[in-house]
Amino acid sequence: MATQAYLSSSNGAVADEPKSEVNASAAAKPSFPEGGVRAWSVVFGASIALGCAFGYLSAFGIYETYYSEHQLAEKTASEIAWIGSTQIFLQFATSLVSGSLFDLYGAKILLIPGSLSFVFSIMMTSLCKQYYQVILAQGILGGLSTGFIFTPSLAAIGHYFQKKRGLAMGICAAGSSLGGLLFPIALKHALYSQRLGFGWGVRVVGFVVLGLLAIACALVRERLPPRKGQLFLPRAFLQPSYSFLVASVFLSFWGMWVPYFFIVSFAIQKIHMGGDLAFYTLSIVNAGSLLGRIIPGFLADRFGRLNMLVCVYAANSIMLLTWIRITTAAGLIAWAAVFGFVSGAVISLYPVSIAQLAPRPQEIGTYMGQASAIVSVAGLTGTPIAGALIRSYGYEAAALFAGLSMVIRVYSISNNNTLQEAAHDATSGWYTSALSNNNFQVAANSTVGAAYLAGTQALRAMQEYPQWRRSLYLGNLKEWQTLSNLGAALPGTAIAIRSFSQPNQVISFSVPNASPGTALAVTTTEDDSIHVYYGGSSNSIVEKVHDANSGWYDGAFSQSGMPGSQVAAINWGSGSGLNIRVYFQQPQSVPGVSEYQYVNGNWMAGQIPIPPA
Repeated sequence: MATQAYLSSSNGAVADEPKSEVNASAAAKPSFPEGGVRAWSVVFGASIALGCAFGYLSAFGIYETYYSEHQLAEKTASEIAWIGSTQIFLQFATSLVSGSLFDLYGAKILLIPGSLSFVFSIMMTSLCKQYYQVILAQGILGGLSTGFIFTPSLAAIGHYFQKKRGLAMGICAAGSSLGGLLFPIALKHALYSQRLGFGWGVRVVGFVVLGLLAIACALVRERLPPRKGQLFLPRAFLQPSYSFLVASVFLSFWGMWVPYFFIVSFAIQKIHMGGDLAFYTLSIVNAGSLLGRIIPGFLADRFGRLNMLVCVYAANSIMLLTWIRITTAAGLIAWAAVFGFVSGAVISLYPVSIAQLAPRPQEIGTYMGQASAIVSVAGLTGTPIAGALIRSYGYEAAALFAGLSMVIRVYSISNNNTLQEAAHDATSGWYTSALSNNNFQVAANSTVGAAYLAGTQALRAMQEYPQWRRSLYLGNLKEWQTLSNLGAALPGTAIAIRSFSQPNQVISFSVPNASPGTALAVTTTEDDSIHVYYGGSSNSIVEKVHDANSGWYDGAFSQSGMPGSQVAAINWGSGSGLNIRVYFQQPQSVPGVSEYQYVNGNWMAGQIPIPPA
């Protein structure tokens, strides 16, 4: 872990910039090509893969209508919807395994068998006459197969892009929209063709899918070496941002798929549109989705992926709640195009948002897979619930169910990222201090550092909006004010600052492009030795020490910490003697913070936990 150390004066100007290397045991974060023939060929191949897997699934509304008129005419809309929802459920649930296997073994070991079994499921669907047969062939086998195509294709892109990841995944997701645009048209003409009929119509589509997936298997490949260790990473759910994001995607998927399944039947039964035009409404949704998967991804790279995700979820809520007010064919066509755009943005932004929370690129597949497994339950239950509501109460009830699911989702992802300050003195103990009342907004996963400058507290904070920057605040117990903007910082930079021996100056350490939650702290002594505490291997907190005689060397401190725990350190004393205190989170101290003291040459445990949660 390379760090940069430099001195800053109290007016925020950089006084000196000597660079120091701290050779931590943590491996350096890998670089990303951000383009090139190989990288974009992977995006192209992944786009084809999603076009076949996700695009074919998006065309289920055609099957829903056809089945209700032919071999499954005796079944209700809710019962038929279980076929498609089972496919959605298994596609995302299988990602729990396929995402982890991608991180451990790569892409092709999953894509090739997944592609072959998916084509086989389409061929078996062409032979189905009864409900249980369709459930087995299209719902179960089709869902399991696409689960081994979907997540590895998306996760592979994370090996090639970081800054442009939103755009790259948006282009990839646009492939599923293109598939969702073309498959409904192809299926409509094939299924209702007197020359082909259901059997050969479905088989022709299967042969097309076979050729396309052969290209995808040749192009999609991982770049980074596989990760070692366990199959799953349950520690991911200890990250509040990850857990909240997964919960919010669950709620969104609960309602978002309803129009994809029922817009064709809605157009025929409620708007009384002609058969051909009604079938095209699903293609219009997917055509709008094509742009919705590219443009928001491009904007998300500039304005924040989670920020953009909140916006598109709010837009989805509005669109789903206005669905029930559509009464004309022209209105439904316009609504379908706009809904396609905003729903497409959801599908492209949620995986890239998940990916940015993974500490290492080699964990992206597992993070996506674990999230998808939970989201799969929403895909399984959402459309059958809507189908039952349509049967009992009409389309208005289904639209309200879908729209309100999205509204709940909007509020579940929003949080108040303000800096909080805890102070301690001999009289009052720990208490909330002045900074907590000033509404200093920072981004999720921001890091902060504090120092004491000639009787004045100094705070350096990482902030995201409208751009990543390093800011210096000065204050006392009554008020805080922004002193200066210290310039741009890379997203994920970890910082630590400490007052130094020179008047009104601090020493600052930073780790550019650190993983979210990277632990880093620094303290100094009056003899100008520097003690740096940072996250080592296996979630440990370790120490590096620097003095004028020996340079940098390993310190005596080493303790186990929680994944993603922050660390703080202070020299509590004066003179040449050391009385350092280190604060961080240990498994046994959750939800509090452990304190360790270095007194008279020995490390010992302090108060646990302090301050209380």
